[in-house]
Amino acid sequence: MILRFETDRLILRPFEESDAPSLYQLNDDEEVMRYTGDISFKDLEDARKFAIDYNNNPQGQYLNYKMGRLAVIRKDDQAFLGWT
Repeated sequence: MILRFETDRLILRPFEESDAPSLYQLNDDEEVMRYTGDISFKDLEDARKFAIDYNNNPQGQYLNYKMGRLAVIRKDDQAFLGWT
């Protein structure tokens, strides 16, 4: 299942391996972690594995519940803004 949504300014899409540095940076921020309840990544490789596995994990959100987190990308410059 491929979830992708677009607005005039944003793209919401599944995580990609290239999102790993941004995901790592978000999960390294105490203010972000305060609200997500997630566990911090040990390192960049941990974030990379998460980005790859999140879409393809047989026990994952997309396959089991037909929903899950999506990366939020700004169209103008392809900047990773976060996830929803």
